[in-house]
Amino acid sequence: MLTEMPAHVLVTDDDVTAGVAEAVGLDGEKWRAERVSTQESTPEGRVDLTMSLVNVDERHPVWIEVTAGAREQPDQLERYARELRRRSSDGMLVALAEAGDPILQSAREHELATPLSWQQVLDLCTGVAEGRGGPEWRQRARSVDAPARQRTLAEFSWYLEHRRVAVDIEALSEEDVVAARRAERLLVDEGAIHHLLLKASAGLSGFSRGEPYRDAPGRGRQLALERGVILTADSAHDVWPVLQGANAELWFSTAGTEDLEDEVEIEPMFFSGFVFAKPIAPKVDEALRDAPWRAGLPKGVLLGDDGGGVWIVRMLTLSDLARSADSFSDQVEVVRAWCEKSLRVITAAGLPRGWPAPATGGEGGAPG
Repeated sequence: MLTEMPAHVLVTDDDVTAGVAEAVGLDGEKWRAERVSTQESTPEGRVDLTMSLVNVDERHPVWIEVTAGAREQPDQLERYARELRRRSSDGMLVALAEAGDPILQSAREHELATPLSWQQVLDLCTGVAEGRGGPEWRQRARSVDAPARQRTLAEFSWYLEHRRVAVDIEALSEEDVVAARRAERLLVDEGAIHHLLLKASAGLSGFSRGEPYRDAPGRGRQLALERGVILTADSAHDVWPVLQGANAELWFSTAGTEDLEDEVEIEPMFFSGFVFAKPIAPKVDEALRDAPWRAGLPKGVLLGDDGGGVWIVRMLTLSDLARSADSFSDQVEVVRAWCEKSLRVITAAGLPRGWPAPATGGEGGAPG
């Protein structure tokens, strides 16, 4: 079904097809899908979905490898790319999978295929449907006189949610910074923040998603609602905070940053970095308080102490996120990239003076 339903949508809805063409990097207008088929046999195996994207000036054979939880076969994309190049110089290979799936990272890193997530597809479909039917398009699609293509998009969006490869959810907006009307919907289980954190923390370079949490106590003097995810370092070799017991975390808080040095913001925001929960080992605590090291932290890296622990973080305000991306899938990618950069920048910071060596418990490290 995860191949047949997209194939049907592409055949019957040129507006969606045009959006897919743009998403995979094709310029121009009035794209339509021709010769759409599924499970086409090739010398390199069965291709999940094949078609030609056509407009008045161009024709591009497109092969789509569809993934939903299955592991990528060894050299799968490379074999398909080689066979497609043999057949056409204008061909395009697309890897379609859940956001954070390793096959998307492989496609991006090795430039073998264009990565496309199910969340991008769902956002595209709901955007097309809303543009034609307004904000209440889902309800209108249930009526007996609803256009067939609107009913198809409603069924397709439901199916993608049912398969848990994407979520049909309203993107965050600047209104959410000051309006309380969406606060409960944002932070509840299965709400926008919940899904954004889970999807953004999947596929992080060097870290794996661990245990999610909600309303963690003890951070800040304000009454804050929080939701976050504990991250696990794939290798602690170069992650000096983890070696001394810190948690790598990605979280969202409705409160500001009144506990962070030199920075006070009263606005909902995301944080990414390392949290040393108390009690902190005396030598670690002393090293973290080294004034020259604190002053030399990279720009944008902030250090806070709320009485329950010490945290070294970077922050992203909700309003900045809302301005940087309009769709939920794009917001997921913005947060993932920002989180990766935050962890990388903090990890690369010099050690505080007197930092204890984990193997011996003695003192080591260099001045910050």
